[in-house]
Amino acid sequence: MSSLSQFGAFLDSSAVYLTLQFERCAIFSFVLTGIVMLLRRTVFSRGIFAKGILWSLFLMIPFLGKLRLFYENVIVLMATGRLIYITTHCLWIGRIYMAGIAVAFVCIFGKRLHLRRIVSRMGRTYVGDREVRVTDMNITPFTIGLIRPMIVLPQIMVTDYSAAELETIVQHERIHGRLGHLWWYFAWDIIRCLIWVNPFLSVCQKYLRADLEDMCDRVCIQNTGGDAYAYGQMLLKSLK
Repeated sequence: MSSLSQFGAFLDSSAVYLTLQFERCAIFSFVLTGIVMLLRRTVFSRGIFAKGILWSLFLMIPFLGKLRLFYENVIVLMATGRLIYITTHCLWIGRIYMAGIAVAFVCIFGKRLHLRRIVSRMGRTYVGDREVRVTDMNITPFTIGLIRPMIVLPQIMVTDYSAAELETIVQHERIHGRLGHLWWYFAWDIIRCLIWVNPFLSVCQKYLRADLEDMCDRVCIQNTGGDAYAYGQMLLKSLK
């Protein structure tokens, strides 16, 4: 067998192995998605921080494919045996799954890189001692970047808002960074790429963001003396 053929066989065997692991992870991800959505609407419906922390359960997903129950539990073996057989005997399944991961990475992180390039060319100003980027686009404030985060504000806010209001908005964005939300979004995108066969991960992203926003709002209110009404009025103003 030529070295090229050996390399191809190695790639196929690696693809089959990884596909098996991620297929098992995908099974758990469907179950966990349902559990998290149910808990956040029932048991944790009023627990702002509990709902935010609940999403951290998904960080386990990429590591669940090697659980011993897939090899030792008779019921699980019977339930997943057909899937294992098909995956190990049809090499094209592994190739398709790996291609799907590659396409997902290009689509998701390609958009992020494109947005970062756009933000890097935006105008700059200062809110207090903090540099922010300013755009004429009709957007809500956001932060981008893991190592060197950049806060982006719409020009209308910079023009119409008072210094105190702008400080509060910037503080809100900085709290996202302090709570690790930017890294959590990054991890969530990686999970979406690896388990791309579960479309509910993309659907649930808006609920994840909403829960983390609520958590950040609560911290902002606590840091501004607990004036929830004033903070709420400012948020309503930003939506007009």
